[in-house]
Amino acid sequence: RFTMDARVFSLLALGCVAALNSVSGNILWLTRYRRAGVRNPNMGQEIGFLRPASWPIVWKGQVLVLPQDRSDLAAFDKISGKELQLPAPKTREGELDWKNMTHLVGIVDDWMVIGGAVSHVIRLRDFQAYSLASSNTSRCGRGVIHGDLVYLPAASNQGGNQVGVLAIYDVRTWKSLDQPSWKEPNEYGNLLVAGNYLVVATNKVT
Repeated sequence: RFTMDARVFSLLALGCVAALNSVSGNILWLTRYRRAGVRNPNMGQEIGFLRPASWPIVWKGQVLVLPQDRSDLAAFDKISGKELQLPAPKTREGELDWKNMTHLVGIVDDWMVIGGAVSHVIRLRDFQAYSLASSNTSRCGRGVIHGDLVYLPAASNQGGNQVGVLAIYDVRTWKSLDQPSWKEPNEYGNLLVAGNYLVVATNKVT
């Protein structure tokens, strides 16, 4: 992830986060974190959690990452690289289950959007977490925040619908605005906004 002060932050599924000078490529800092992969008994090696890679997010001097070789969110000081302690997010049912979180989508104001088996928004000032309605993105691509809207590719909550939906939320209320279905199966890939278009990357070549 590139920032305006010419830093590039990189997260590797090898237990480390790095900050690089975007001009020279020099390493500004490299910090290791505690890994918590699952050991494969047949291969004798550690495998990561079943989540795709998410790029780091910079917020108020912190670099936030959701690694593939650790269950929970990690934070690092943007300048020094020192790992920072984070409180455990609380939901109405108890602590947030990080193992079911798959995508670090982004931050709007002081709210962080996390995709997963049940997607959540986390209020960063107190780490209170709230679930988003009909928001299972665990087998889908990464969503995007654009203006006052959050777009998440999600599984449908309608029985028998194998196509999935585009879940749309209002960032001011976090209420679901619409859930139109995709035209065909496997169209729920990574999303990005380009001009007036919402672009989805899928495994279908056209």
